[in-house]
Amino acid sequence: EYLLYVMIAFIPISKAAIEISFSLALLAFLIKKVLKPDFRFVKNPTHLFLFLFFGFCVLSLFNSGVYLTKGLRALFAKWLEYIFIFIVVEDTLNTSKRLRNAIFILLAVSSLIGVDGIFQRFRGIDFLRQRVLVGDRITATFQNQNDFSAYLAPILLLVTSLVFSPQLKKQYKWILFFLGALLGICLILT
Repeated sequence: EYLLYVMIAFIPISKAAIEISFSLALLAFLIKKVLKPDFRFVKNPTHLFLFLFFGFCVLSLFNSGVYLTKGLRALFAKWLEYIFIFIVVEDTLNTSKRLRNAIFILLAVSSLIGVDGIFQRFRGIDFLRQRVLVGDRITATFQNQNDFSAYLAPILLLVTSLVFSPQLKKQYKWILFFLGALLGICLILT
């Protein structure tokens, strides 16, 4: 659980930290399944779509020609890793408390990254990774503005859905509204 929190926190900051924390989380997941066999996650009907997707990825290799080695590398180093991330996250963040913690960490880190992006716009360099402003487009801690905008888009959807959630208290909605405004401004500036 805590390794997944670390992975979530380091998404905008360090690829190495993401890889290390997920590798350790996957190892812990596998050890947990060996010591205490519980394979309910395999019976989930949504996993059929994951396996179909992976099957189609395998089938696409037959048409890859000279790029077969690149395709195999992408299949096992990228797509299979994403499937494992999905399965580990789904199996681990299975209570409302754990999911709430993960969302809180994601929103807290994204607010820091949003402030970093605005800081970069005015100072020309971000304060977390010292990345220089690219033209007039902000990147915050990311290598380019496209990566930053790809990070912001799903978080803005999450923030918007939480703002309109009837279960959330009003004071949290105001905080999320300002966070959404901050991240929206960052998205425009990318």
